[in-house]
Amino acid sequence: MKEIPKGRKFIARAIYHHGTRTNEFATLLVYQDTRDGVFELWDDREADHDFESGTEGYIFEQWGNRNRQAVEDGFRLDNLMGENRWQKFIT
Repeated sequence: MKEIPKGRKFIARAIYHHGTRTNEFATLLVYQDTRDGVFELWDDREADHDFESGTEGYIFEQWGNRNRQAVEDGFRLDNLMGENRWQKFIT
């Protein structure tokens, strides 16, 4: 899993494995840049493993969308960390 760079605060993490392709995993990670307050979302299923940046509200929405998409794509949740608010997509 990708290490959180210095100057960043951990917000949430979700780790999935695929239901039928058991050697396939997905990791979603959200952190906040402590210097400027920008939130960033990392999804290791992205080809370039790039971060998506934005406000807390925007990243929160993208977090929910990507977690729901992972489930629709056949992934099963293994581990979830973060405040209850960031676990909202499950319900």
